Amino acid sequence: MSLVKEVTERSSASSAAPPAPPTPSQSGFPQVQHRSQRISQFKRARGAAAAGPSARPYSNAPPVVQTSRFDGPAFKTGSEPDLAEREATGRSTQDLLKDCQDENDAKIAGMSRSERDHELEELESMISPDLLAMLRSRAEKKAQQQTSGPSSSGEEKPSEEVVSSSGGEPDAETQQVEEGEPDEQDETFAESAGVGAKKPGAQAKVRFAEDPVPLPPSGSEHETTIDELSPSYIHQRYFPNQAANPAELEWIQSTSRPGPAATEGSSTHQTRFDFSGKPLTVAESEEMAAHKGLHHHGDESGRAGYTVDEIIQLCASTFLPQRTMMLGVLGKVLSQRDTYPEAVREQINESKVQKRGIDVIVGVLCSAEKNAGVLREAITALYASMGSNPRSAIEGNGLSDDGLMNDPEHLAHTAAWVKLLPLPAILDRIFGMLDQPVRFSHLSLTSIRQLVGILLNISLSSVQASNEVALIVPRLLRNFLGKLEWPRPTGDRETADGRIEAAISLLVIRLLRSCTTASRSATKNLLNVGAYDVPLKFLYFAPWSGASASSTDTEAWTFAGLIIDLYEKLARYGLNGTLLSNTSEIWVALGVWVARREHKDDQPEILYTTRAYLNLLRVWLVSAKDPHSLEHEHDLIWTQISSYGWQDEAEHVLRALWPSQNVEMSASIWETATAAVGVLTAWIRGCELNHERNGNDDKVALKTALQEVEPLQTLQTILSSDLKANTEESQLRAMFAARLTELLGTLGLSAFRKADDFDIANCLKKLLEPEAGNTKTTTSSAINVLSYQLLILQRSLPPAEFARAAVPIIEAARPGEEDHAMQLVDKLLDLAWPDEIIEQVGHRHGLYILRPFLHYGILPDLEHLATPETPLSNMLRATATLRVSDRNQKAVEGLPLRSDWVYIALEQYLRRESSTVFKQLPPAWDASRLEMVRATLTLASLVQRFSRQSQSRSTVILNAMKVFLLEGARDVERNDEMFRDPVVSRLLQEMVTPCLQPQASLPQTRLDEVSTSITPAETTFLQIYGDFVQLYDAMSLSDVTFSQLLLVPISQAYPIDYRQLVWSEQPSVLRSVRLSKEQVLLETGSLMPYYEPHEEDPDMLFAYLQALTKQWVTKANQPFLYSVAVHHLAAAVQSGDKEAHHTRLLAGIERDLKGEVLSDIRA
Repeated sequence: MSLVKEVTERSSASSAAPPAPPTPSQSGFPQVQHRSQRISQFKRARGAAAAGPSARPYSNAPPVVQTSRFDGPAFKTGSEPDLAEREATGRSTQDLLKDCQDENDAKIAGMSRSERDHELEELESMISPDLLAMLRSRAEKKAQQQTSGPSSSGEEKPSEEVVSSSGGEPDAETQQVEEGEPDEQDETFAESAGVGAKKPGAQAKVRFAEDPVPLPPSGSEHETTIDELSPSYIHQRYFPNQAANPAELEWIQSTSRPGPAATEGSSTHQTRFDFSGKPLTVAESEEMAAHKGLHHHGDESGRAGYTVDEIIQLCASTFLPQRTMMLGVLGKVLSQRDTYPEAVREQINESKVQKRGIDVIVGVLCSAEKNAGVLREAITALYASMGSNPRSAIEGNGLSDDGLMNDPEHLAHTAAWVKLLPLPAILDRIFGMLDQPVRFSHLSLTSIRQLVGILLNISLSSVQASNEVALIVPRLLRNFLGKLEWPRPTGDRETADGRIEAAISLLVIRLLRSCTTASRSATKNLLNVGAYDVPLKFLYFAPWSGASASSTDTEAWTFAGLIIDLYEKLARYGLNGTLLSNTSEIWVALGVWVARREHKDDQPEILYTTRAYLNLLRVWLVSAKDPHSLEHEHDLIWTQISSYGWQDEAEHVLRALWPSQNVEMSASIWETATAAVGVLTAWIRGCELNHERNGNDDKVALKTALQEVEPLQTLQTILSSDLKANTEESQLRAMFAARLTELLGTLGLSAFRKADDFDIANCLKKLLEPEAGNTKTTTSSAINVLSYQLLILQRSLPPAEFARAAVPIIEAARPGEEDHAMQLVDKLLDLAWPDEIIEQVGHRHGLYILRPFLHYGILPDLEHLATPETPLSNMLRATATLRVSDRNQKAVEGLPLRSDWVYIALEQYLRRESSTVFKQLPPAWDASRLEMVRATLTLASLVQRFSRQSQSRSTVILNAMKVFLLEGARDVERNDEMFRDPVVSRLLQEMVTPCLQPQASLPQTRLDEVSTSITPAETTFLQIYGDFVQLYDAMSLSDVTFSQLLLVPISQAYPIDYRQLVWSEQPSVLRSVRLSKEQVLLETGSLMPYYEPHEEDPDMLFAYLQALTKQWVTKANQPFLYSVAVHHLAAAVQSGDKEAHHTRLLAGIERDLKGEVLSDIRA
């Protein structure tokens, strides 16, 4: 049966005319036909369809039929009739197959024996002997099965075999050919492989209906074995004439070869990660199946997963899908690194995965990369590189951002992350990606949200970074807040994209607030461009008023709370005072809602909004008390705000949230109640200044209202609890008690019931008592503020008792408590000290002459003033930042105070020519240098009795040296030697006497390490010590204290330059140092640093020898220096050194030293 059709000539209805040349145009060029005049293909096809089949060319061509041999057993050729034709003739497929079989049988029957042999020879030459043997074996088995009957276990597969209905049985040879004849591809495969296995999709074989299903041969001599598939067998069987070259066949070797032995704890093991960022154990990496896609062409291709090095390397792949995937894996590793086991964390930290990952990510972002997938994964990876803590904080609702800005751990983590970024380049790239509205951006909403989160984290890291981020904030406000639909759609109208857009807008508000807290300058720039007007729309459609009122819409309450808190931060600079008058309807509606609501059961978002509103009212009240406190004076005046009734709103909130002894209160309730007390305190102080009779009527009204809740009893209950516990609730209770104490003190404590039973002194003593093993809680801000308020309540205390409480509070003050510290310093200096103390100072104002210097030590720079803990009208315009943690860390002065803060006057006098405080001294300040030194040493001796801070011996010695260094001041009269003054000499001896006592386990400090307070920027302590030596040589006259201070830096603990300065360069001072071992100051608690380690420098050894030879140092007059020189020379003699300088030293000792000195060295 031929499969080749005859060639069919197609006749056409009409012959096509040859194409005519184009008609020449008048211009000589081909005439252009407009595209609108052309007939489109669609129109031509539609016209042809309308004309009918007769109009189609080649309509008489036979149908084209698929003739692939893979179409199954019933495939048909072009000559095979279709189903309709078979149905018309009544012939089935079985009838046609029978006709074909009959035709084949007749053809074979008509062939002679020679013709059959010839055909068989041709077939055998075309088929491999092994394959032919297998086909014959199959035929023999089939013949045996036909003889014994069909197998019961056989299964017919109509999809692979065509069953013939012919009852005739062809002879064996014909059956072999018809059943086993392969096509050309099968034959090629059989010849190369040497096996007769049928390929998938091979041509269907024909068998007869009565034949059983053939089973694969088992145990036959031609069955394929494993040896036959080995490379050696294949080479020997099919390629005997080719040389074996295993190197060219390495690519087909198994990739599952075991690598070097590795365990979880071995140093050679590198942790591998899967696509989700999960670290794989060694067992998981070696046993994982290959179909999971984690095997690759790495150094250890037999192990699944990717190492950090491989991930970072593949992030630079030129194949975009691989690059995108690896950036995603890198982001997951960076995101989850804090959750990994300790061993894995240590390993990835050693590999510097964060820095290397950020370098790769920044390289992608700052390049001209346009692929959306790569950019998406790079942004996600950069967002993940922040770490889990900053990222989780950013993903929150922002209600705790104030804590983040002052949390040392969070700031350290964020600062370390920002330090790894090339900030200008990455900010420029982020600004470019966020420079257009959402609908025009090529980034997804999730990527935009992550970018804004990255900017927020950068802004929280430092003031400088926040000022740079502030440049893009106005554009973000316009692109996101200005375009956000508000009020937000709810129910079926809310979409997933809408929720992400709202989250982005919330982040932008937080970013604006972060930039506002960073610096006054950035805030003024944002105010000038109208950045603070955009969020007002969220307050006009607020959840507390109108048709949009809702107490369950947490998103709306979060927006409202953050925006009100933003305006409170703005008011702390004394800015935007017109906000109240321009938007009064907002605040009136909010005030009405606050005064009518019961707040006890409010959710945290509503309480946060209430608290932010109360804090804003407190700042406005403080500002209006003194109209000159604002940037633009008289923007807020007392007569304007006193009519709003804010005191009634605060009183209502305080009553609703008043602490109950048997009811637990959440953190939000404590904070809101504290804010309400703050409003009432600010109101009363404003009334004292602006109302008649110092606001007595207002005080009486408030006292009457508070009598019902018994504030004193509540305060005593809180004070009796464990406020020093290191818990959030304890700190919140302490801050509420501090605010309540301030309010009661303003109203007058005696007006309340049971005031006589309130033991303030005992409560204060309990707060100030240090706890064993828990010193941190005693210095918390809340405890310190409460201690200050309790101390102020005590009207009359003996000077010693007041100092005992005031000194620890001053030393524990933190940035933001400058006003409290300065007030306590004033009271401390102005106490009624005994007459002998005032007389020894020698000035009519006594210790009070130190006030300008101590105030400068507390508040050194108004340009970097952090916001006070309590808003103060005189500091609003001076506030430079609202972040107390961003105070200039390089400044020597400022809160918290150093342990030697009382010596600030001496340090400023040493820098008198450049000192800021000397330039700001009032004209009435007329204290002399001697009076200032006396006052400083007197105050130091008093503070030392009550101080909880311990000073190192190096600090004590350095402060004593400052007195002698003052002798070298340029404006000092040469005959005025202060250290000889009896008062100064006695106080100096009392000061250094503790340093004479031996003591073990002292901190190993040195003078050059603690000398920053007196060392200018370009001056070393060695230079200062050189001046000290010259002063000693010029005026000491063997003064004991002067000599004691001189010896400290010549110990072996200091560089050799200090010893050479005394022993070699100015040896004349040695004769004046007449000290014994008992008179030497022990900086480290022992004399050993003067003797150990042994001196090895040749010049110093010869200097010791010279001092002994010329008798500058003798055993009788300079016993301590004599022992030092003899000790080091004896050690050199016993060392046995053979160098030339050592030989000369020994010769000099034998030649120049005599008698007792030589005996002491040899001993």
